[in-house]
Amino acid sequence: MKSFWIPLLIGSFSITGCKKKNAQERPLVSVTKATSLEAYSGKNRIALTWQIPAGEDISKCRIYYNGGDSVTVPIAPGVTSDSIVVDNLQEGAYTFFVSLLDDKGNTSGKTSVNAPVFGEKYIDALKNRSVQKLSYNAVMATIGIQWNNAGIGAVGTEVNYKDSSGAPHDLIVPMYVSKTILGKMKANRDGIIRYRTFFLPTLTAIDTFYTAYDTLAIQGDPSVTPKVLWDGNPSLGNSIWKVARNIDGDGTITIVHDSVYGNVWKFYKPAGSHRTEAHGANGFQAKEGDIIYIGWRFKLEMPTETTTNAVFQWKAYGANMKQNFPVVLKPLNGYLTLMYHNPDYQAEYPWRTPTAVGTWISIVLKMKISRDKTQGYIAFWYNGKPQTFSNGSTRYPARTLDAENCDPKWGVYGADEATVANFVTDLKIATTYQLAAPK
Repeated sequence: MKSFWIPLLIGSFSITGCKKKNAQERPLVSVTKATSLEAYSGKNRIALTWQIPAGEDISKCRIYYNGGDSVTVPIAPGVTSDSIVVDNLQEGAYTFFVSLLDDKGNTSGKTSVNAPVFGEKYIDALKNRSVQKLSYNAVMATIGIQWNNAGIGAVGTEVNYKDSSGAPHDLIVPMYVSKTILGKMKANRDGIIRYRTFFLPTLTAIDTFYTAYDTLAIQGDPSVTPKVLWDGNPSLGNSIWKVARNIDGDGTITIVHDSVYGNVWKFYKPAGSHRTEAHGANGFQAKEGDIIYIGWRFKLEMPTETTTNAVFQWKAYGANMKQNFPVVLKPLNGYLTLMYHNPDYQAEYPWRTPTAVGTWISIVLKMKISRDKTQGYIAFWYNGKPQTFSNGSTRYPARTLDAENCDPKWGVYGADEATVANFVTDLKIATTYQLAAPK
């Protein structure tokens, strides 16, 4: 500031020192500086407020920032305070300078204030308030959410859900509340709870910042006793399968070490081979009326556009077969696709997403087991997120029991011309989503 103003004063003195006083020369007028300058942070913007000295003919206020940018605000006569919002600012720390001008062009000294501007970097660093526990009260038909503590600056959590009648509800949960009760939540109905946490980076911030939504699944009857029905951990070896080797050609099923997940199953199908699969969960058999969750994690190594018959099958066995493979997960023309094979032997494709190669993906498939399509259904989670099917629902009606029984199969089936490896781990069949889902 001194380097800007001192040369002007020196120049002014040198000029007036060489001249005789002109009676008509405009006298030097001192304009009082703005006072009480305050800054309020926002998302890529700042709000400034200041006080204007009374009794002076102030007509303008000029704000300087960002090393040279400025904005001018007209001041109406008699106004003693004013404000402005400066938009389109990059995220970072700023110093703002305010000068007052009268209607003759006289300028005050500058008043300054420092303030941060927040943006996408700040938002990306925010963490949603996490859930410690879900509970179900069958008598009251309520879901309880036990919350963990939130991060610095969190001021509340927004919760959106639909009750058993389909009516929407929106709640704001203050940070001091550790448990939230959601009412009218009957058992045996699928649903989604969406929630996000909102933050104020400073107590006087003019904008509220939100995390992305996370989801909780209301699945089946939360009062069901959690139980693992089958564990496919590679450490248990081939004893976990009903049929350990279902291989055509030179494929192999081995246990290999992954740097992140430890020992994993590797289903390797070379080009020229038709299938490399393992059949069935030894010691488990689904029956009419069961509600089961099948969870696993897998990674594919193959050309992205490869189409296979399956990398997972819910496969039928025995007499009176109408579907053969009611539910299939398969790469299809660049998309990982969930296929439902209906009793008319027609394929339906209720869900798909671009095929991710060389990346671990977690899956949970929920099924109500039934030979009656009006009773059976499937639900599906991809990387921990419940998926909406082509019918607009998180539940897809399906005949999920065919022939005498159905068994799960993992591996690689089809794509005879391609070399494909399917790495699989964290296999579980359970009565609840929480026990089946890969951690």
